Amino acid sequence: MFQVILFTLVGVAVGILTGLIPGLHVNTVCAILLGFALTGKLSAAPLNLSIFIFSLAITHTFLDFIPSILLGVPSEDTLLALLPGHRMVLDGRGPEAIKLTLIGSIGCLVLSLLLFPFFLFGLSSLYSSIEPFMALILLGASGFLILIERGKQKLWSLFIFLLSGALGLIVLRSSLFQNPLLPLLTGLFGLSLLLMTLQNRVKVPPQDVGRLAMKRKMLAKGLLSGTFSGALVGFLPGFGPSQAAVLSRVFTKQRNPREFLITLGGINTANSFFALVALLTIGKKRSGAVATISELMKVDLETTVLLLSAGLLAGVLSLFVGSHLADALPKYLYRINYQKLNIGIIAFIILMTAYMSGMLGLLILAVSASIGLTAHYSSTHKMHLMGVLIIPTSLWFLGL
Repeated sequence: MFQVILFTLVGVAVGILTGLIPGLHVNTVCAILLGFALTGKLSAAPLNLSIFIFSLAITHTFLDFIPSILLGVPSEDTLLALLPGHRMVLDGRGPEAIKLTLIGSIGCLVLSLLLFPFFLFGLSSLYSSIEPFMALILLGASGFLILIERGKQKLWSLFIFLLSGALGLIVLRSSLFQNPLLPLLTGLFGLSLLLMTLQNRVKVPPQDVGRLAMKRKMLAKGLLSGTFSGALVGFLPGFGPSQAAVLSRVFTKQRNPREFLITLGGINTANSFFALVALLTIGKKRSGAVATISELMKVDLETTVLLLSAGLLAGVLSLFVGSHLADALPKYLYRINYQKLNIGIIAFIILMTAYMSGMLGLLILAVSASIGLTAHYSSTHKMHLMGVLIIPTSLWFLGL
């Protein structure tokens, strides 16, 4: 039990770093950790490493909204928080916006745990019944998200979706590339973002740390929507949190920005939970963290319960840490040189890609970052970049 708590605490500590540093994603840490573990450079037991990874992933989902809301540097998981979150920052309510995402995270985590028995016994049969139609579901949902774009953005969205999908087909179906997901996803969603934010000058107005406006109906609707959307992401291969959030917003007709922030906070955390459940029940890997855990050890019901317990502890700790940071960080933002920080992270990503994936990995990184920048400069939602996984996955389900 001591080791469980210890590795959970270490996971929380690293998750705080990945959550607060723009561009540093859980998948990057997992890829590095797995590389060391498979080469025998880590001596820790696989279960302890898995507890570390899952605690890290849960903590990251709690805290990665802080830079996206306060500084305008979203990841693919948090980019939809930029608009409602920034509006609240400009009104001096940034800490409130962050706390709403934290409430969504802890609420959806608890609600997901309560639903665990249902998914444990029902998910396998449900997946079996819809698996023959998975390609149609993925492409249909992606097409719907493209069609609801306005004007010429429909064409740009389709172009970005197909372009990223073509890149995914080339890279993921080739045996030439080592650890292809690291440069592929890091370039699309991490490096492109960091290159973009090098141009930005961050200015945050004074923030009011005392307010938190939330009604019970708004809380209930936000948590239910976040949990359902998180389950959708954990269930459907290649589907991302931003896509699930948009679908949720369309079908539930969410108009209140506070309610939407609760939903967004909950989606990512619920997704981490359901990704682990999907591994246990249907044997599918729906996240980088869960894929790494599956490489380290065989997951059964006992280990799943242990990992979920560590995740709950990580969530509670992250709630307290995040609430404190929401009040404290706005006072110190002006002291941080984010230009130098971003340059350092870019250098780290390039070096790690070269180490883990070689020169061809650097080529993938450059191409995928270029596509990510194209999406940004064409004002295309980055959720359409998920074509990099959806198109190859859909063709696989079609037997092509």
